[in-house]
Amino acid sequence: MIPLTSRIKRRGPVLLWAIGGYGLATAVFGISRWFWLTFFCLAMTGAMDTISMIIRNIVRQLQTPDRLRGRMIGVNMVFFQGGPQLGELEAGFVA
Repeated sequence: MIPLTSRIKRRGPVLLWAIGGYGLATAVFGISRWFWLTFFCLAMTGAMDTISMIIRNIVRQLQTPDRLRGRMIGVNMVFFQGGPQLGELEAGFVA
């Protein structure tokens, strides 16, 4: 039986293109003065972020050993759900 991870073709280059596209769209979004270009770049940041998020989650789920999956989910939750809360705490202290 072929492992499921080998069925996902070219995930590395696609991930790098998505991250590069996200960075480029963000930079152009920041300096653009034309509404439609700004709107297009905003849409592209969402699309590129979605592509990279899907690839990262698939790789994380498929390549994490079963015995470590709970720990991996816990660490992921601390960083991705705890980050905004730390920002809110910092803003509260500054205020």
